[in-house]
Amino acid sequence: MEKCNKFKVGQIVRATVTESGYVKGVTYRLTRVDNSDNTLKAEPADGSACEGSWIKFSNVEHWVASKDNLLEDIAEYQAKIDEAKSIIAWMDDVGATEYDPNEFKVWQALSTIENSSMSKLDKVKAIASLLN
Repeated sequence: MEKCNKFKVGQIVRATVTESGYVKGVTYRLTRVDNSDNTLKAEPADGSACEGSWIKFSNVEHWVASKDNLLEDIAEYQAKIDEAKSIIAWMDDVGATEYDPNEFKVWQALSTIENSSMSKLDKVKAIASLLN
């Protein structure tokens, strides 16, 4: 099978894992590409920091500013915002000053049980999803 050199210096990629100083979901501009061992180095695309460590090709993906990619990013950020709002609501409701993931899950389960607009099956599914 012919080897494909798909990465080139200057291209924009997005990390698919958090490792070696790279953060999953963040975009980077390639600064060096080593096809001999399928690794690369990059710096944040916004120029906010210096070049990172070597990372494997398999831990990044090409990223192009397209409508679909931007909508996907918005959905991911919105999910994080919604989760943070839910944590703050929990803290306000119980008077907590620090986040405890186990207490938060219990609070979510109790809130689900109290939600009269949900069917029993929907409650079961919602609580079951908290177990993962």
